[in-house]
Amino acid sequence: SQPGATRPKAFWEVFEKRTVQSAHLLTPIQGAMIIRAFEDTGCLVDTTELVRALAMELPKREEELTGLAVRVLCDAFSRHDDEAAKQGVGALLRQVPNVMYQMSIDDLTAVLLAVRRAALSDSHLCATVALKARAHMPMLGFNSLSSLAAAYAEHDHRDVPFMQELASRGLETAESDSEDFPVALSQLLVAFHKLAIALEPTVMQRYKELVEVAIDRFTHEEARQVAEMLGEAGEMDLQRKV
Repeated sequence: SQPGATRPKAFWEVFEKRTVQSAHLLTPIQGAMIIRAFEDTGCLVDTTELVRALAMELPKREEELTGLAVRVLCDAFSRHDDEAAKQGVGALLRQVPNVMYQMSIDDLTAVLLAVRRAALSDSHLCATVALKARAHMPMLGFNSLSSLAAAYAEHDHRDVPFMQELASRGLETAESDSEDFPVALSQLLVAFHKLAIALEPTVMQRYKELVEVAIDRFTHEEARQVAEMLGEAGEMDLQRKV
Protein backbone atom coordinates (compact mmCIF):
# COMPACT_ATOMS: atom_id res chain seq x y z
CA SER A 1 0.00 0.00 0.00
CA GLN A 2 1.04 3.62 -0.53
CA PRO A 3 2.58 5.36 2.54
CA GLY A 4 0.27 8.35 2.15
CA ALA A 5 -2.82 6.16 2.04
CA THR A 6 -2.91 6.11 5.87
CA ARG A 7 -4.23 9.70 5.78
CA PRO A 8 -7.69 10.51 4.38
CA LYS A 9 -8.20 12.26 1.07
CA ALA A 10 -9.49 15.36 2.90
CA PHE A 11 -6.09 15.79 4.57
CA TRP A 12 -4.32 15.88 1.20
CA GLU A 13 -6.87 18.27 -0.26
CA VAL A 14 -6.28 20.75 2.56
CA PHE A 15 -2.51 20.19 2.41
CA GLU A 16 -2.54 20.87 -1.34
CA LYS A 17 -4.44 24.16 -0.91
CA ARG A 18 -2.17 25.32 1.93
CA THR A 19 0.95 24.48 -0.09
CA VAL A 20 -0.31 26.46 -3.09
CA GLN A 21 -0.94 29.46 -0.84
CA SER A 22 2.51 29.27 0.74
CA ALA A 23 4.58 28.23 -2.29
CA HIS A 24 6.52 31.50 -2.14
CA LEU A 25 7.75 30.59 1.35
CA LEU A 26 9.15 27.18 0.50
CA THR A 27 12.72 26.27 -0.35
CA PRO A 28 13.30 24.06 -3.41
CA ILE A 29 14.11 21.01 -1.30
CA GLN A 30 10.97 21.54 0.79
CA GLY A 31 8.93 21.75 -2.39
CA ALA A 32 10.56 18.58 -3.68
CA MET A 33 9.74 16.74 -0.45
CA ILE A 34 6.12 17.86 -0.60
CA ILE A 35 5.76 16.71 -4.20
CA ARG A 36 7.25 13.35 -3.27
CA ALA A 37 4.75 13.09 -0.40
CA PHE A 38 1.85 13.64 -2.79
CA GLU A 39 3.28 11.09 -5.23
CA ASP A 40 3.43 8.55 -2.41
CA THR A 41 -0.33 8.93 -1.87
CA GLY A 42 -0.95 7.32 -5.25
CA CYS A 43 -2.39 10.63 -6.52
CA LEU A 44 -5.41 10.80 -4.22
CA VAL A 45 -5.90 14.44 -5.24
CA ASP A 46 -5.34 16.51 -8.37
CA THR A 47 -1.93 18.20 -8.00
CA THR A 48 -2.12 20.40 -11.10
CA GLU A 49 -2.46 23.66 -9.14
CA LEU A 50 0.22 22.55 -6.68
CA VAL A 51 2.72 21.79 -9.43
CA ARG A 52 1.90 25.04 -11.24
CA ALA A 53 2.46 27.10 -8.09
CA LEU A 54 5.76 25.39 -7.26
CA ALA A 55 6.95 25.59 -10.87
CA MET A 56 6.39 29.35 -10.87
CA GLU A 57 8.18 29.93 -7.56
CA LEU A 58 10.92 27.39 -6.81
CA PRO A 59 13.20 27.78 -9.88
CA LYS A 60 13.68 31.42 -8.85
CA ARG A 61 15.54 30.29 -5.71
CA GLU A 62 18.80 29.75 -7.56
CA GLU A 63 21.03 30.00 -4.49
CA GLU A 64 18.93 27.42 -2.64
CA LEU A 65 18.67 24.83 -5.41
CA THR A 66 20.37 21.50 -4.77
CA GLY A 67 21.04 18.60 -7.11
CA LEU A 68 18.38 16.49 -5.40
CA ALA A 69 15.78 19.25 -5.64
CA VAL A 70 16.52 19.77 -9.34
CA ARG A 71 16.09 16.06 -10.06
CA VAL A 72 12.83 15.65 -8.13
CA LEU A 73 11.28 18.89 -9.35
CA CYS A 74 12.24 18.32 -12.99
CA ASP A 75 10.70 14.86 -12.85
CA ALA A 76 7.49 16.11 -11.20
CA PHE A 77 7.04 19.17 -13.41
CA SER A 78 7.67 17.17 -16.59
CA ARG A 79 4.75 14.85 -15.84
CA HIS A 80 2.20 17.68 -16.06
CA ASP A 81 0.86 19.00 -19.34
CA ASP A 82 0.94 22.60 -18.20
CA GLU A 83 2.82 25.57 -19.64
CA ALA A 84 3.99 26.78 -16.22
CA ALA A 85 5.33 23.30 -15.41
CA LYS A 86 7.16 23.19 -18.75
CA GLN A 87 8.68 26.59 -18.10
CA GLY A 88 9.68 25.37 -14.65
CA VAL A 89 11.60 22.48 -16.21
CA GLY A 90 13.32 24.91 -18.57
CA ALA A 91 14.31 27.19 -15.69
CA LEU A 92 15.68 24.28 -13.67
CA LEU A 93 17.54 23.01 -16.72
CA ARG A 94 19.53 26.23 -16.84
CA GLN A 95 20.65 25.62 -13.25
CA VAL A 96 21.92 22.07 -13.75
CA PRO A 97 25.54 23.14 -14.47
CA ASN A 98 25.61 24.89 -11.07
CA VAL A 99 24.61 21.77 -9.13
CA MET A 100 26.00 19.02 -11.35
CA TYR A 101 28.78 18.31 -8.85
CA GLN A 102 26.06 17.18 -6.42
CA MET A 103 24.41 14.85 -8.92
CA SER A 104 25.10 11.24 -9.82
CA ILE A 105 24.90 9.93 -13.38
CA ASP A 106 21.51 8.44 -12.53
CA ASP A 107 20.35 11.87 -11.32
CA LEU A 108 21.49 13.49 -14.57
CA THR A 109 19.88 10.75 -16.64
CA ALA A 110 16.58 11.37 -14.84
CA VAL A 111 16.87 15.07 -15.64
CA LEU A 112 17.61 14.38 -19.31
CA LEU A 113 14.53 12.15 -19.55
CA ALA A 114 12.38 14.73 -17.75
CA VAL A 115 13.54 17.42 -20.15
CA ARG A 116 12.32 15.35 -23.10
CA ARG A 117 8.97 14.65 -21.42
CA ALA A 118 8.57 18.42 -21.25
CA ALA A 119 9.23 18.55 -25.02
CA LEU A 120 12.55 20.32 -24.48
CA SER A 121 16.07 19.40 -25.56
CA ASP A 122 19.58 20.45 -24.64
CA SER A 123 22.49 19.08 -26.68
CA HIS A 124 24.99 21.04 -24.59
CA LEU A 125 23.80 19.31 -21.42
CA CYS A 126 24.05 15.94 -23.19
CA ALA A 127 27.67 16.70 -24.07
CA THR A 128 28.44 17.86 -20.54
CA VAL A 129 26.88 14.76 -19.00
CA ALA A 130 28.99 12.62 -21.34
CA LEU A 131 32.14 14.21 -19.92
CA LYS A 132 31.09 13.34 -16.37
CA ALA A 133 29.94 9.86 -17.39
CA ARG A 134 33.32 9.15 -18.97
CA ALA A 135 35.03 10.07 -15.70
CA HIS A 136 32.70 7.73 -13.81
CA MET A 137 32.51 4.96 -16.42
CA PRO A 138 34.34 2.32 -14.31
CA MET A 139 31.70 2.74 -11.59
CA LEU A 140 28.58 2.58 -13.78
CA GLY A 141 26.44 -0.55 -13.74
CA PHE A 142 24.50 -1.99 -16.66
CA ASN A 143 21.18 -0.40 -15.71
CA SER A 144 22.76 3.05 -15.45
CA LEU A 145 24.46 2.64 -18.82
CA SER A 146 21.23 1.47 -20.42
CA SER A 147 19.17 4.35 -19.01
CA LEU A 148 21.76 6.89 -20.11
CA ALA A 149 21.81 5.47 -23.62
CA ALA A 150 18.01 5.69 -23.70
CA ALA A 151 18.16 9.34 -22.59
CA TYR A 152 20.59 10.15 -25.41
CA ALA A 153 18.27 8.45 -27.89
CA GLU A 154 15.36 10.53 -26.60
CA HIS A 155 17.41 13.68 -27.21
CA ASP A 156 18.57 12.35 -30.60
CA HIS A 157 22.11 13.13 -29.41
CA ARG A 158 24.35 11.07 -31.66
CA ASP A 159 27.75 10.93 -29.95
CA VAL A 160 29.10 7.78 -31.62
CA PRO A 161 32.41 7.39 -29.70
CA PHE A 162 30.66 7.89 -26.35
CA MET A 163 27.87 5.45 -27.19
CA GLN A 164 30.43 2.86 -28.24
CA GLU A 165 32.10 3.30 -24.85
CA LEU A 166 28.73 2.70 -23.16
CA ALA A 167 28.26 -0.50 -25.16
CA SER A 168 31.73 -1.80 -24.33
CA ARG A 169 31.32 -1.02 -20.64
CA GLY A 170 27.94 -2.73 -20.76
CA LEU A 171 29.55 -6.01 -21.72
CA GLU A 172 31.75 -5.77 -18.64
CA THR A 173 28.84 -5.18 -16.28
CA ALA A 174 26.03 -7.29 -17.79
CA GLU A 175 24.43 -9.66 -15.27
CA SER A 176 22.16 -11.79 -17.44
CA ASP A 177 20.57 -13.56 -14.46
CA SER A 178 19.32 -10.36 -12.81
CA GLU A 179 15.56 -9.84 -12.86
CA ASP A 180 15.61 -6.52 -14.72
CA PHE A 181 18.35 -7.45 -17.20
CA PRO A 182 15.99 -8.08 -20.19
CA VAL A 183 14.46 -4.61 -19.85
CA ALA A 184 17.85 -2.93 -19.56
CA LEU A 185 19.30 -4.95 -22.45
CA SER A 186 16.44 -4.13 -24.81
CA GLN A 187 16.56 -0.49 -23.75
CA LEU A 188 20.26 -0.26 -24.56
CA LEU A 189 19.98 -1.96 -27.96
CA VAL A 190 16.91 0.06 -28.95
CA ALA A 191 18.80 3.27 -28.13
CA PHE A 192 21.51 2.32 -30.63
CA HIS A 193 18.82 1.47 -33.18
CA LYS A 194 17.08 4.84 -32.74
CA LEU A 195 20.36 6.70 -33.15
CA ALA A 196 21.37 4.58 -36.15
CA ILE A 197 24.67 3.68 -34.50
CA ALA A 198 26.09 0.32 -35.52
CA LEU A 199 27.87 -1.69 -32.87
CA GLU A 200 31.34 -2.93 -33.71
CA PRO A 201 31.14 -6.54 -35.03
CA THR A 202 32.75 -8.20 -32.03
CA VAL A 203 30.61 -6.17 -29.63
CA MET A 204 27.47 -6.94 -31.64
CA GLN A 205 28.23 -10.67 -31.50
CA ARG A 206 28.53 -10.60 -27.73
CA TYR A 207 25.25 -8.72 -27.40
CA LYS A 208 23.58 -11.31 -29.63
CA GLU A 209 24.81 -13.95 -27.21
CA LEU A 210 23.29 -12.02 -24.31
CA VAL A 211 20.01 -11.78 -26.21
CA GLU A 212 20.03 -15.57 -26.66
CA VAL A 213 20.33 -15.94 -22.88
CA ALA A 214 17.62 -13.41 -22.02
CA ILE A 215 15.09 -13.55 -24.84
CA ASP A 216 12.77 -16.02 -23.10
CA ARG A 217 12.22 -13.30 -20.49
CA PHE A 218 11.55 -10.49 -22.99
CA THR A 219 8.06 -9.16 -23.47
CA HIS A 220 6.83 -9.46 -27.05
CA GLU A 221 7.46 -5.73 -27.58
CA GLU A 222 10.98 -5.91 -26.16
CA ALA A 223 11.76 -8.90 -28.38
CA ARG A 224 10.36 -7.11 -31.45
CA GLN A 225 12.49 -4.02 -30.81
CA VAL A 226 15.63 -6.05 -30.19
CA ALA A 227 14.96 -8.01 -33.37
CA GLU A 228 14.92 -4.77 -35.34
CA MET A 229 18.28 -3.84 -33.86
CA LEU A 230 19.89 -7.22 -34.49
CA GLY A 231 18.46 -7.73 -37.96
CA GLU A 232 17.59 -11.05 -39.57
CA ALA A 233 19.15 -13.19 -36.83
CA GLY A 234 17.09 -11.37 -34.26
CA GLU A 235 13.90 -12.00 -36.25
CA MET A 236 14.69 -15.71 -36.27
CA ASP A 237 15.10 -15.70 -32.51
CA LEU A 238 11.84 -13.81 -32.12
CA GLN A 239 9.90 -16.34 -34.17
CA ARG A 240 11.43 -19.25 -32.32
CA LYS A 241 11.13 -18.11 -28.74
CA VAL A 242 8.37 -15.52 -28.40
